[in-house]
Order: sequence, then C-alpha cells, then structure tokens
Amino acid sequence: MGLFARPDSPFWWCFLEGTRRKINTRVPHAALTPEGRKALKAAAESIYHQHMVQLAKARVGLETQRAITFTAYADWYEQHVTAQHKSAESERSTINTLRRFFGPTLLQDIRPALVTEYEAGRVAKGRKRSTIASEINLLRSIINRAVGEHLTASPLVGLRVKRAKSRPKRTVTADEEPALLAALEAVEPELRDLYLVGVGTLLRAENLITLRRHQLRGTTLVVDAKAGPHSVDLTGPTELQTRALGILQARTPTTHDGLFFPVWGAQFTEPDGDPHSRFLNQVRPAFAAAGLPWGLDRGGLVWHSSTRATGATRMLRDHHIDARTIQLMGPWSSLDQMMGYLGLPPVTHSRDAPGGTSG
Repeated sequence: MGLFARPDSPFWWCFLEGTRRKINTRVPHAALTPEGRKALKAAAESIYHQHMVQLAKARVGLETQRAITFTAYADWYEQHVTAQHKSAESERSTINTLRRFFGPTLLQDIRPALVTEYEAGRVAKGRKRSTIASEINLLRSIINRAVGEHLTASPLVGLRVKRAKSRPKRTVTADEEPALLAALEAVEPELRDLYLVGVGTLLRAENLITLRRHQLRGTTLVVDAKAGPHSVDLTGPTELQTRALGILQARTPTTHDGLFFPVWGAQFTEPDGDPHSRFLNQVRPAFAAAGLPWGLDRGGLVWHSSTRATGATRMLRDHHIDARTIQLMGPWSSLDQMMGYLGLPPVTHSRDAPGGTSG
C-alpha cells in the first residue's frame, strides 16, 4: 500500500509504486472521531488508486483520463445537464457561485479540504447552512458526472456536508384563517380562492395558478408536478380537499383549456416578465392586514409555507392524517424530506389517535 502520513504535513501522502513519485492527496489525516479518520483515509486511498490506474494505463499505451478544469466541465454540464432541469435558472446561479471559487482548479484537485475552505468562506459571508449544503451537493453531482471520462473516481469520496437543522415553519392556523381570507379577498377575490385550493391540494404556486379545466378529471386533479406526473384526490381525506373541490367546480372554465384562475394564470403563462414577484407584491399586504408576519428569515410566512406547509401541518396536527398519506399527497420523495420541510419532529405512532398517528 502506497499511502502514508508525514510528520511535517497534515495530509495523507501516497507513493506511486514503480516510480519515485510522492504525491500529496490533500486529504487531512486528523479527525475528531474514529469514524471521521476512517472516512478521510478511505478518501485518500481512493485518490491513490486513481493515480495507480492512470499510471498502469500509461504503461500499456491506453488513453489516460484527461485533466480538465472545473470551469470547462461546468460549462459542459450547464449546457447539457442543467438545461434539462426544471430549476435550470436557479441551478445556473449556483454553478456561477461555484465557478468563482473552483474555476481554474482541475477536477481531480477538488478534494474535501478545498471544499471545506469553500464552505468556511460562504459561512463567513453569512450564507445559510442549507444554501451552502445545496451548493456543495450540486458540486458533487457535477464531479460525479465527470467520473468515467475525466476522473477514475470522485475526489470527494467521504465528504460529509453539514446540514442545518430546520426550524419549524410558521403556518396559518384554523383560527387565523378567516382574517387572512378576508384580507386576500379585499386585495383580489381570486387570491382568496387560490389560497383555499392551495391548502387543500398542497400544490406549488406555479402548478396552482396555471390550473386548466382539462386537469380536473371528475374529482381528481392531474398535474405535472416537480417530481413528475401527480394526481390529487379531492374527495378527502379532510374537508380541506372537499372545500378545494367546491371552489374549482364553481370556477370551472367554459373551455377545455381554460384557466381556473384567469387573472393570475394569464400572467404566469406569459413568456416574459416576472409574474411571481408581482404576485407576492399583491399577497404580502394581505398578510400584513391580517396581522400575520411575512418572511421566513424573520420566522414569518411566505406563500409557499402559508399554503403547502399549512395544509400538510393541519392535516397532520388537526386531522390526525398519517404522515405517509400526506407525503404522497405532497408529493415529497420521502418522509424525512417532508418532515424536514415542515420543520417538525418525527411523527410518533399512537393507538389512541385517529388514523394511527398523533402529531
């Protein structure tokens, strides 16, 4: 084994067998726990094996992995991978942030130690832990995509991303709802109905606002959600769903492709402009009029949490619907994702609670 530690260096080094080359892996050998030291050593071993594979290929005349900078590969990734994602605009912004730090660095040199430096710099600038974690996860996805063409293995093996603990999101209670509904209707009657349907369907704003007649099939909504095709049964399991169905039936458009919410739906289907900002500028004063705080960073509400998080939380706490059912209605990819999104502790099961779950 060619891996070794030097007393004058905090990093693991490797000796390439059959040569006189000694290479700094840039992976630290010190950690606070045995598990951490084991993970760091595994990362260093992976880098050692990468070098040995390249050396063996060169000896028999096979093509070795081509060195490429992060900027060059990120350009390719942005054009061919990011462009296919629904969140392409947001992802491009994150790639630009990563590019400013890692730009000229070769992919094989982006090791956990360098990522730690990036993380520390972002924390110093006041960025949220959740934002930093998302950025590093995208970095890892980009590097993983390069494995096989430019890398033998990812140099970020063993990297652990610090996760921020989710604070419970502020939601709208049943007692607070009447004042909010009145305030929304005073601004624009369509906003009141949008809110009620949002709470009952758990749909994201864009899916909700652009609903069309052909998407309501009897008592079931069929939409193209973030996670793919998704159906919402509006016959239950609570009155939040049946209330939403009544509003949609009363608003049924006259044409097959007509919008349920034409005032805002028309704006969200336009190719230009920023309808989301205009929408929030109309919604925000209504929350203030109802005495409800605005802004997640201040422990308040935004449209997303006032409908999607509120609906899920009320189903869980007020109606005792089991968490798995709510997750599927969301839809969230896992129970952990849903509970983290809501900022709630794990659901405990109780024989006495209706539906088998208390919360």
